[in-house]
Amino acid sequence: MAFKSALRELRLQDELTQGELANRLGVAKSTVSMWESGERKPSLEMLEAIADFFNVNMARLLDEEETPTPEGERHSEDNRIIEFLRSLPKDRLRGILLSQGAPEDVIAELDQQE
Repeated sequence: MAFKSALRELRLQDELTQGELANRLGVAKSTVSMWESGERKPSLEMLEAIADFFNVNMARLLDEEETPTPEGERHSEDNRIIEFLRSLPKDRLRGILLSQGAPEDVIAELDQQE
């Protein structure tokens, strides 16, 4: 399940409007609306806040069901987070890495990628 669907499902389970969820997360109602429509994705920090708010792990937000790999193994939560980070625009990912104190060589490697 995509993030936008998982967020909407959790919000409706808690009988919250988009506005109520926005107020509790400290964002605009339009932000929640864009997340649920798939127009935008939250920052990693906000993703953590959303998971905490709904008392679920981030894997639940990124993909409700465990997706088997060809070898029959299951993706770990770390792999889902990595997949989410890879889906972000390069400049947003760079900002997250810088804010988290990523080593300079990691930033340089990102800058060299297309």
